[in-house]
Amino acid sequence: MKRRELIKMAAAAGVGAVALSGFSSMQARADSDVPRHLADPAHPTVLEQKHVPFVKAPSKVVRGKWFNVKVKVGFKLPHPSTAGHWIKDIKLLVNGKDLVELDNEVGGITSPDGYFTIRLYGPADLAAIATCNLHGSWISNPVRISVGA
Repeated sequence: MKRRELIKMAAAAGVGAVALSGFSSMQARADSDVPRHLADPAHPTVLEQKHVPFVKAPSKVVRGKWFNVKVKVGFKLPHPSTAGHWIKDIKLLVNGKDLVELDNEVGGITSPDGYFTIRLYGPADLAAIATCNLHGSWISNPVRISVGA
């Protein structure tokens, strides 16, 4: 084998390794348990617009009284719900701790949104984590809930 051919093969292998390592890190990020968040609120990407959840709840509730919370997946654009692209689960967090989780079956037969009925006994921050089967986990901005008598 000539030296020039060996250098070309090594360079091609290096490019392949770089491309493969980039793909692996991208895949690992999508499969990661660490949720992604809105990086730049002023300029959200289309991916963020469809995946970052939004928590809709009253800003003030009565202590110990049940109230409804909606988690809309895709704070600007609705998340798809198809056989190949759907929301696997939605977790509702209270003060950063898991409160309840909604698990969706495979493949686009359920809404990409979640509905919960909860009650609080003190002020709390509510947030949601939504997990897409293709694009991993995404976390919302927290919503502050005041509790009164």
